[in-house]
Amino acid sequence: MSLILHIETATKICSVALSENGILLNELTEVGDGFIHGERLTILIQKVIGKAGKKITSLSAISISNGPGSYTGLRIGLSTAKGIAFALNCPIINLNTLEIMVSTVQNEQKVFAMLDARRMEVYACGINEMKEEIFATAPIILDSSSLSEFDPFLCIGDGALKVKEIWKHRNIEFREDFQVSSAMQVEMAYKRFCNKEFANPASLTPNYLKEFQFTSK
Repeated sequence: MSLILHIETATKICSVALSENGILLNELTEVGDGFIHGERLTILIQKVIGKAGKKITSLSAISISNGPGSYTGLRIGLSTAKGIAFALNCPIINLNTLEIMVSTVQNEQKVFAMLDARRMEVYACGINEMKEEIFATAPIILDSSSLSEFDPFLCIGDGALKVKEIWKHRNIEFREDFQVSSAMQVEMAYKRFCNKEFANPASLTPNYLKEFQFTSK
């Protein structure tokens, strides 16, 4: 039996899900004007577990969407996951946020997931029609011809909104209603749990991809 808690805090979305043997039991997702993870994450965890009629001490593992994404959100999500893991002595399943996103799309074409990295930069990852990686997770600076060697493709994620105008002359489809959530982790996390692909909580750090930059007033 596997009871896995799934945590998503890589963007402004704060989302928590619970699955058992690869089947989603419950999910709660909240979106605020700012980053609400510090205020809402632990509350959502308690509610998700309680509504499923389970106890936190019954958890088999915790999966975490560990970036790239928001520096603040990633730190809060991972520190919470580590705290629970150490307290319960249960493993952590480390997942790439962009890989989670592209893995959930039913695609008959190439798909690129993009997350906003400020200015004209995004974190991106791409797969082909066979769900094979064609562009490994990396930060890229956007211009009118960025990734044109992969056209046509479907573009998802909040970073895609940055390029809709400058790429309007290209054969690219944008899915503006796409929203990452913790429930998207269930299948990938269950496979890794069965294969015992766990992270070392002592050495696990957020996958920032870029160094944190301070902005002067």
